[in-house]
Amino acid sequence: MDELFQSTRRMKRSLRAPPGYGIRDARVADAGALSAVYQSILEEGRWFASFPDELPNTPAWQAGRIRLTQQDPTGASRILVAHYGDAVVGGLMLDGESGRRRRHSAQMEILLAPPHRGKGLGGALLDGAIAHIEAHPELSRLCLTVFEDNVAAIALYRSRGFRIEGRRVGSHKELDGRLRTDVLMAWVG
Repeated sequence: MDELFQSTRRMKRSLRAPPGYGIRDARVADAGALSAVYQSILEEGRWFASFPDELPNTPAWQAGRIRLTQQDPTGASRILVAHYGDAVVGGLMLDGESGRRRRHSAQMEILLAPPHRGKGLGGALLDGAIAHIEAHPELSRLCLTVFEDNVAAIALYRSRGFRIEGRRVGSHKELDGRLRTDVLMAWVG
C-alpha cells in the first residue's frame, strides 16, 4: 500500500485500499491537489463546519499544514492522502493534542472528493488513522466531530469502533437560518 507507515513499529490492523487506489503520507508537492479536494467539499456546503470563504484554503496553506505535521516533534500528527493513480482524491488529517493532560488524544478530519465516496476509501483512510494511534506510544484516543445528518460517515465511524460521546444541538447555523447538530465521536484503544 505505497509507503504508508513504513516507519510504524507495530501494526495491529490490515490496511487495504480499494483496487486502483492507494494511501500514503502527504508530501508538500500534494498541497495543490489537496487544496482542490478541500475546495470541492467546501463548495458542496454540507460537510464542513466552515463556509468556503472562511478558510485560507490555498496550496500555500495546505503546504504549511503538511510541513507542520512533518515537523511535529511528538510524531502524533500526520496527514495522509488517498490517490487514484497519480491524482490525489482525498485526505485525512490527524492533529495530536498538546499539553500533558491531552497528549494521549488526536483530532481527526477526513475528506474525499465526491466521485470517490462509497468505494471503501474512507474506511481505508480511517484504518490508517487508527493504525497510527495504535502504533504511537503516547496516543490512545482519536476524536472527531461530524454533522448528525451525515449518516454514511457516522456508520463508517461506528463500524471502526467509534462511539458517540455527545451532541451539540443546533451548534451550527446555515445561511438560510436552519440549525444543524453535530456529534462528538471518539475511538479509544
